[in-house]
Amino acid sequence: MIENVDELPFVSEVYKRHLDVRDYYFAAANYPMAMIITGRGCPYKCFFCVYPQTFHSCQYRPRSAASVVDEFQWITENLPEVKEIGIEDDTFTVDPERTKEICRQIIERGIKVKWYCNVRVDLELETMRQMKKAGCRLVTVGFESADQESLNRMQKGITVAQIRQFVRDAGKAGLLVHGCFIIGNPGETTETMAKSLEMARELNCDTMQFFPLLVYPGTEAYRWASENGYLAADNFADWADEGGMYRSVLNIPGLPAGAVEAFCLRANREYYLRPRYLLMKLRQLIFGPREITRTLKGALTYFRRLPKSYRPRQR
Repeated sequence: MIENVDELPFVSEVYKRHLDVRDYYFAAANYPMAMIITGRGCPYKCFFCVYPQTFHSCQYRPRSAASVVDEFQWITENLPEVKEIGIEDDTFTVDPERTKEICRQIIERGIKVKWYCNVRVDLELETMRQMKKAGCRLVTVGFESADQESLNRMQKGITVAQIRQFVRDAGKAGLLVHGCFIIGNPGETTETMAKSLEMARELNCDTMQFFPLLVYPGTEAYRWASENGYLAADNFADWADEGGMYRSVLNIPGLPAGAVEAFCLRANREYYLRPRYLLMKLRQLIFGPREITRTLKGALTYFRRLPKSYRPRQR
């Protein structure tokens, strides 16, 4: 493991030499965007998370605040077409003081670019507000489940109460939220699935996604599934459909893979087609015109691909 990750070159320099950032698209970000990593590893113990367990390690190795802000500045000067920077650390806000120092330096240098990052629901309001001042537009967060016992089994280390408080605080700070729910967790039932969908409706975040539990080899989740005989596929080609969408590869008691896939499809559709959500988006388009292009492009992409997702298959 490289201990001093400041030694690594900026990945954005590679983009400049070899890629066209306009060829890549992420619905939650303003287009075009560039993606960077400011720290490797994650100290949390979520049993499903693949990179900390198999690649980056659970040891957190962050870049210095100066290195991160230097890359922000390099992007704005050398990739002026970039409208947003995506920070794809497993958890960008592991160290709140480092997070605030990065924000302070962005503000001091007068760097004007929007960005998003991955966070946890224990993020404090004060830090959120500082992030907003420094250009943070959106935070991506794993809610995973509305059922506390399910969260405990996943070793998520959060509470349902924290989820609700996080969304309230993000609203106070002016940050948009992209929330994620995992379906098919240990002990999952039709009741806990319904509870998660109900919470999603209640939270009414900017974007939300429901997807099957993915048990990547090398993770505790994979060992759990393998030891209990829940794996429904031994060929990695079965883990995604022909369009690259996630498939469920688990048949857990009372909840076969097809039922999980069907629920994810229904939950995603129901979430985005609710009157309350559509009204929120209409209000956002009126009072936040900068989000118009992103919202329309994301909606077209989403609804064009959604009907192809999770097609019924024989078991």
